[in-house]
Amino acid sequence: MGYSNNIQNQNQYSEIIDLKGLTVLPGFVDSHIHFIDGALGLLQINLMDVKNKIELSERLNKTKSELIDGNYVARNLGFDALKNIQSPIEYLDSIFTDIPAIIFLKSGHAAIANSAGMKKLNFDNNTEIENGEIRTDSKGNLNGWLFEAAAMEALKTIVNTYSQKTLVDAILFGQR
Repeated sequence: MGYSNNIQNQNQYSEIIDLKGLTVLPGFVDSHIHFIDGALGLLQINLMDVKNKIELSERLNKTKSELIDGNYVARNLGFDALKNIQSPIEYLDSIFTDIPAIIFLKSGHAAIANSAGMKKLNFDNNTEIENGEIRTDSKGNLNGWLFEAAAMEALKTIVNTYSQKTLVDAILFGQR
């Protein structure tokens, strides 16, 4: 394999090129992509450039009507923007009163959600997710933080609520 003496019938090829010891490799394709998630990400609100709580409040208020199938879903938020927010659930509830709001952080290993978002995800203060954490405050109430497998479960759950039209739109957008 890889040597000219291994080619059984060289006459079957239209052209043979002597590479003089060099190697040809096929174009590499990342076999570990999340195309659907990436395509959906193109439809979701991107908070990559939000640096602090003031910018976050402005962006959330400006985009709060940009819903996907009745949900506010955003991604790429940095931890710095949440620096002075003690309770993400209370903070998000003040902006999104009845709309499920779920925001995924840049790391991909954390998310925040408001009360309606937690309800949409079927998460409560008794929900346990293996290798994940749904944080509560000192009184045992949800505080809005989702870590590791809990954030991944939130992503999977919210994507499973999307309509077929939304998924098709995302795929077509992602292909473009």
